[in-house]
Amino acid sequence: MKVQMAFLLDATESMQNWIDVCKNEIVNIIDKTDSAEFEVALVAYTDYEEDGYNPPIIVPFTKEPQIVKTALAKIKAQGGWDCAEDVAGGVYCLGKLAWDPSAIQHVVHLADAPPHGLEFHEPWVLDDFPNGDPGGEDLMEMLMAINGINYTFFKITENTDKFIDLLRDIFPAFTLVDLKEKEYVRMGVRTRVSELDDSTFSGVLSQIVNTSNPSLPDASQSDPK
Repeated sequence: MKVQMAFLLDATESMQNWIDVCKNEIVNIIDKTDSAEFEVALVAYTDYEEDGYNPPIIVPFTKEPQIVKTALAKIKAQGGWDCAEDVAGGVYCLGKLAWDPSAIQHVVHLADAPPHGLEFHEPWVLDDFPNGDPGGEDLMEMLMAINGINYTFFKITENTDKFIDLLRDIFPAFTLVDLKEKEYVRMGVRTRVSELDDSTFSGVLSQIVNTSNPSLPDASQSDPK
């Protein structure tokens, strides 16, 4: 059966290490799958900046993983001066991809920051647009429009906790991958960060594209802790 996997990637500066992992792993994952009909797409979003809006980078669904890898190689993580990012712009582009209703559909979302709008994050999260997407897009409406897709979210920081709860409510097939974490104190503030773990990333993606068992892995199975 045909499998479609779209990577939704936060490409702001703090995500550079994760972009590097994607470059190395996407081709490896696709090579491991036994599906003759596997398509991969990419939507890489940043944020609104003082000098204007940076629209997401989009690679439509393709059976050639090298096309996605080439696009990733050209991405230079940038921007993201407040904490919240242009998730709405990314989801908008995600919804415009050529999804095949007969395919097994997956979204793999890697992000360390929530969307703009107080409804999507805790009060301590710095957000230059607390009223929501400055472009006027309704993020909840766009997510509901694609809620039949299998959605996997890689949790990198606790700033996305509220957004994760919303995703869990919207997507019946939702998987959370809570990455191995560390805590440190900087200027009296406790901060939680995730270690880059190539094997975990690769292992979870292998489970997702396994055509002999197309259902998403349980959170208990995918949590490396």
